[in-house]
Amino acid sequence: MLSEIPDHPLVRNVHLAESVQAPVPLLEILGNAIVGGMESHVLSLVRGLPRDRFKILCLCPFESRLTDDLRKAAVEVFICPISDDLHWETLQLALTIVKIHGVKLLHSHLTNAHLLASLVSSITGVPALATVHGRSVAIRELEIAHLGFTHLAVVCQNAYMHAIAVGLPEERVHLIRNGVDCDRFANATATHFLHRILGIPETRRLVGFVGRLSPEKAPDTFLRMASLLHGTLPDAHFVLVGDGPLLPELRALVDDLRLTGFVHFAGVQSDMPAVYHSLDLLVSTSTTEGMPLALMEGMAAGLPTVATHVGGVPEIIEVGTTGLLTEPGEPHQLAQAVAFLMRDSARRREMGAAARLRVREKFSLSASVGQMLHLLQRLHDGGAAARPTAWRRVVGE
Repeated sequence: MLSEIPDHPLVRNVHLAESVQAPVPLLEILGNAIVGGMESHVLSLVRGLPRDRFKILCLCPFESRLTDDLRKAAVEVFICPISDDLHWETLQLALTIVKIHGVKLLHSHLTNAHLLASLVSSITGVPALATVHGRSVAIRELEIAHLGFTHLAVVCQNAYMHAIAVGLPEERVHLIRNGVDCDRFANATATHFLHRILGIPETRRLVGFVGRLSPEKAPDTFLRMASLLHGTLPDAHFVLVGDGPLLPELRALVDDLRLTGFVHFAGVQSDMPAVYHSLDLLVSTSTTEGMPLALMEGMAAGLPTVATHVGGVPEIIEVGTTGLLTEPGEPHQLAQAVAFLMRDSARRREMGAAARLRVREKFSLSASVGQMLHLLQRLHDGGAAARPTAWRRVVGE
């Protein structure tokens, strides 16, 4: 049986007897602070957790747009380097935050943050949870969990099975899938938003890529797919939404493939509902994924999708009903799937409607936050009992 946390009514209805208790201080430790899936997940969680239950603090490695958004969400933010080789000053700062603010729970994201949370937990006895956002659990992440006796939350079934297979106790591994705000993406405030900002005629159809322009997302595969489709879909344009280290070489590849004027780089956008409602089809070309938020957001907006068969993606897409799957690194397969759907507008509409319904039923943000709330409450209520017997022997409890 998967250790999946059930939906919990506390996210909607807080019991009167519990609401009079002081909020539990929760320290979120982030290993990065760029504009990415993990960071979006944390921001959604922070906004969704009830403030009469949790007082949320965040420790981030640098200032960014994310830290601004966290402060707008009424979160106190601390800045300190969080590297793979942990600095003494960082550990000292984290311990001081725990002491001054009476932190009762630690929640980390990415391996470097997990290491810091594990050490702080071992020193202070505060229970620690690490969310693993990828398709599997890295060896170092597993080592930290074993030695620090931390709990792991994973976002897809593949990662859950991997953690159990390598020996983590089932009681310390929890499956909580990502979720999105379905109502936010169901409607857009603007139509033809991308057409307008990129200067594309409104009669042109758009095939979109949304994600960080980094190797694991394989945006170059998207461009090679576009090159194969340019001759067969002359009215289609291809838009990449996002930023990242590959941008200069992707621009050069557009020139090499003679796609200038048909491929557009939209950069980072804040009005994502308007972005999705500008597209006719969403394509994900990743070589590795956990539970990609962009894919679920696009589906919540009513988009059919073509994506690679990696990580938790097959858990999201219902093949033939909400979208199609291809093998990673295969632009010809992607081009065939995209051409098939772009030539059948009725099929796209049917898939888009089914996609919107599937996300609402299976991957809503309220359910995801509710499951995380339930797990955090369990760890807090367990206190010393939430830590394994071996840990209590080490510290003499």
